[in-house]
Amino acid sequence: MKEYFKLQFKMTNRKLTKFGLPPFMAYIAVPLCFVGLSVYMFSKSEVSEYVYILVAFRLLTKRIPPSKYIFTLIP
Repeated sequence: MKEYFKLQFKMTNRKLTKFGLPPFMAYIAVPLCFVGLSVYMFSKSEVSEYVYILVAFRLLTKRIPPSKYIFTLIP
C-alpha cells in the first residue's frame, strides 16, 4: 500500500509540474485557498453547511461505480 501512495504522490507532482506550478507551491496554496474560501462562504451564506454536505455527497457518488449502489434505486 505504501508503494501505491508513493506512486500517486509522484504522479501528482508530475501533473502539477506539467501544469506549470511547482508542487511545493500547490501544497501550500491549496489548503490556504480552501480555508480562505470556507471562511468567506460561511460569512456570506446561511446554508454553507448544506453546501458542504452536498459537495461531499456528490464527490462520493461520483467515485462509486453505479453497480455498487444501483440496487438501492430499484423499488
